Amino acid sequence: NQASSIWSIVKEKGVSSLYAGYGATLMRNIPSAMLRFVLYEELKRKLSNNNNAGLQANLGSFLAGAVAGSTASFVMTPLDVVKSRLAVGTCPVGVKNCIVHVVRTAGYKGLYAGAGSRMLWSGAFSAIGFGTFEVVKGYLGVASTQPTTTGTSRTSTKSDKKADK
Repeated sequence: NQASSIWSIVKEKGVSSLYAGYGATLMRNIPSAMLRFVLYEELKRKLSNNNNAGLQANLGSFLAGAVAGSTASFVMTPLDVVKSRLAVGTCPVGVKNCIVHVVRTAGYKGLYAGAGSRMLWSGAFSAIGFGTFEVVKGYLGVASTQPTTTGTSRTSTKSDKKADK
């Protein structure tokens, strides 16, 4: 049972052991989210232009999400490996100590253990998340900032698109 497991861990190693790997989790999650969102917005902008609408724009959003999620996951995989190893106690305590331990025992390739499956799942998750977000924004008529050919931005809404037709 979960409660007895948690109680056993607290009795044996203290409350702080429940948070093993939390620092590494933050070191992974914050930069990963920043990278994923920046890549998504840039890729979405590159894949679309003011003439894209409907299915083509939606597919671009899903593709941009997939590439952004996969790329961010690949870049952050070493910290994910460290976080996982710290959490299960298979590494010396501390991010730097864990990185050194992994490199010494498994080589630099060890820092990328599981990268392929992580990239696949993260890419799929990001494609679904970002793509669905854009589709729902379109259905709700929520304003979207679109780049123009002059490098400035213009805000378009669903009513603007209807007026253009």
